[in-house]
Amino acid sequence: MGKSDTRRAIAEAIELNRTVYADLDLLYRRLAEFEGTISAARYDGQTSSAPGNASSPTERHAFRHDPAAQARRRLERLAQALYANAAEAHRLYLFWTTEPDRAGAGEPAPGCEILAQVGVWAPATRTKAGNLPEARMLSRWAADFVRRNGRLPTKAEAEAHAQGRKVRAA
Repeated sequence: MGKSDTRRAIAEAIELNRTVYADLDLLYRRLAEFEGTISAARYDGQTSSAPGNASSPTERHAFRHDPAAQARRRLERLAQALYANAAEAHRLYLFWTTEPDRAGAGEPAPGCEILAQVGVWAPATRTKAGNLPEARMLSRWAADFVRRNGRLPTKAEAEAHAQGRKVRAA
């Protein structure tokens, strides 16, 4: 089925469903009128039957399922299937037509400003640790250093920390 065939099939299905939807109340009223009634039967000539079986057309139809009730149940099953198919088509549409949000994808989160000077990335949060005049992106180590010493670490102190050495403030 090509693109134009699919488009035409969907358009025709939508139009048919609009027709049914527009007259749904009428359809249910008609089904309600006939529900529980016996449908017309043709006379097949034989009125006698084996014991336990219905002997007349009226009796045979009395034991048959109600055709209006069958039609209503079938309509309800078709409506459920129609909804399931429409929902699946909508999921396919959304999957293939919606662009995922790729803003910032692949870029690392902003790291510590101090450790970035020595080429090391560490997770950071914007903070006004200690007595800093403005908020800065600092790692936990740098923020703790500011709180203990009242100043930002120097490049040499950041390098010592990056190498795993203990940093002593001068």
